[in-house]
Amino acid sequence: MLIFNNPLNPDALRMLPDESLGEALKTIFAAAVRNLEPATETTALAERLLAENRCPEVIRYYLAEQALLCGDLAKARSYFASGENDYDQALRGWLAFLDGSNEDAIQYYENALKLLRKRTRKRKIYFDHLAGVFFILALLADNTAARLRQAMEVTAPLFERDAHYPYHTAYRILREVVELQQGQRKHLEPFDATVRVPPAYSFFQLLAIFWLHADEAEPLRESVTVLLNTAQENGYAWFATELTELLQSLGGAIPSSLPEEGGESKG
Repeated sequence: MLIFNNPLNPDALRMLPDESLGEALKTIFAAAVRNLEPATETTALAERLLAENRCPEVIRYYLAEQALLCGDLAKARSYFASGENDYDQALRGWLAFLDGSNEDAIQYYENALKLLRKRTRKRKIYFDHLAGVFFILALLADNTAARLRQAMEVTAPLFERDAHYPYHTAYRILREVVELQQGQRKHLEPFDATVRVPPAYSFFQLLAIFWLHADEAEPLRESVTVLLNTAQENGYAWFATELTELLQSLGGAIPSSLPEEGGESKG
């Protein structure tokens, strides 16, 4: 999809049939989030395409995703659909999780997965967007044996041979958290700041280490600060809030350009 995004080529994208257009936008938005890069131009294009009723379910989802990550929950809600579809139900689950309504979040996600299976006529399938990551976070937050088993079961398709899903590394990290909680693993992989990985993946690894190996997390303050600056500079308010609270928990100084306190952490 680089031919559409290097730089962004709206005219070429418009010529695609809706199914291909949806796939192209999915790839472009996912790349932006993985790298915590601004998606301003893509968002503006998606708004215009939505006004033209091009692949509306997909575009509504990605516009809402950007709004959630940028901290504009009211705007995210404005993209919710009136009828049920898997994209919409996953968004509602994500928002319920951010609101602290964990059981509601899980119910929305379970319904979304049923709708996804019905739409695709596949039993072994999982969400191909970031909302799926927050389903696993909701199950981890519940932290019961049943919910941990559910996390392993619903994400099984991600790890099948020849499976290709966005955010695969984030899912692998969270799966390791589940395995450790279930007693199948004794330790998470250590964080190596010298290895270049997309910032969003570094975020989930740092968060996981803090959750499960807090005594080993303090030396990671510099890495957290770098990620925090990137998220703040590029408008990813949700990541910035979580990283601010993580840095405070590690006893690090909050950069002067950032507020002293983040919002309430739900992750």
